[in-house]
Amino acid sequence: GRFSDWNEIIKSISGKNIIHGFGAQGDRYLIKQTASNGLIYAYSSSGIIGLIFFGIFLIMVCIKTIKVFIYHFRKDLDKILYFLIITILSLRGILETSYAVFSVDLVLFILALSFFFDNNIKIKDIFIKYSK
Repeated sequence: GRFSDWNEIIKSISGKNIIHGFGAQGDRYLIKQTASNGLIYAYSSSGIIGLIFFGIFLIMVCIKTIKVFIYHFRKDLDKILYFLIITILSLRGILETSYAVFSVDLVLFILALSFFFDNNIKIKDIFIKYSK
């Protein structure tokens, strides 16, 4: 049923809403349930603009994680765990909304990104770093 939901959302967005979408939880406004896809959710909630930004974010995270993974694969085994968390949550975003909506997935995703890209970060510094 997900493919039919995705098709219905894509067909429902037209006119001026194609640029800016239907706002937070636009998928629920259109089909009365979740889109079950991060990209479709971004499109229904924030239109083409949000979809472009979400796509750029995904591409940047993908390139950066692969680059860090290749350079630090044998040096730092902890980074393998963070790489796996980021990869699994990114792939999960294809068939689920996952971290596109505030959830435990988003918290895990941000924590993994924090530890993956900053070796000297401490748990107490996470609040300071992301509360600004």
